[in-house]
Amino acid sequence: MAGFAAELLPSSREALQAFAGRGWINPPAWAVLVEICPVPRAPSYLEDLRRRGLLHRKNPGGLLLYRVSSRGEQMRRQLERGD
Repeated sequence: MAGFAAELLPSSREALQAFAGRGWINPPAWAVLVEICPVPRAPSYLEDLRRRGLLHRKNPGGLLLYRVSSRGEQMRRQLERGD
C-alpha cells in the first residue's frame, strides 16, 4: 500500500513548481495544482518541505498558508535544469 501512495505524491520539482509565480497558497489549493491524491496528505507533505527549508509558513486567522523560500526557489531552478 505504501508504494501506491508514493506514486500519487508529486516529486520535489513538481511540488515547488506549483509555487512558481504565485504568492501564498493553502494546502487544498496546492493539492489541486499538483494533482496530489489524497488531498488530506497535502499539509504533511508541505510541512516536510518547510522543515527542509524550502517553504515558509504562516497561519493568519487559522488559515494555513505556504510559499516558496529563497532556498526552495534555488532548488526549484536547479531541478528544472537537471543539476
